[in-house]
Amino acid sequence: MKKTALVTGATGSIGTNICKRLSDDGFEVIAHYRNDANLSNWLAKNESSDLKFHTVQFDIRDYTQTKAAAEAVEEQFGGIDVLINNAGIVSDGAFHKMEPSKWCDVITTNLLGTINVTHCFYESMRAKGFGRIVNVGSVNGLTTTTTTTTTTHTHTHTR
Repeated sequence: MKKTALVTGATGSIGTNICKRLSDDGFEVIAHYRNDANLSNWLAKNESSDLKFHTVQFDIRDYTQTKAAAEAVEEQFGGIDVLINNAGIVSDGAFHKMEPSKWCDVITTNLLGTINVTHCFYESMRAKGFGRIVNVGSVNGLTTTTTTTTTTHTHTHTR
């Protein structure tokens, strides 16, 4: 029986490569996206590839949307076996010049979004008695400068 993997942030370059690898390895791939503009471009770029996937749209920052998506995936696919938390944003700048709204966007997406997705999709893996969760971070999580403060903090805490 095929294992099912959900990849958040699937329409970015790293997400696309993760989806391709999982598909090549025989997984049923569910590609997450947040907005239709990204999906249209992504579908156009990948229509000639051998990538076989399903898509699901939700905003990982919104717990209610994430929970509804998890329930829909559970109903349609019987849950997931692998969760790849890949979605994330970068909005760095000099710390002393950064607006609080910028840190909130990064922290809400990179940290709380990861927590939302993991919490909502974990139960299906627990119920199966099997599951793998992979949190994708950034090289910025390993080091910091005065211009990578929010990315460093959020990517370090989700590794």
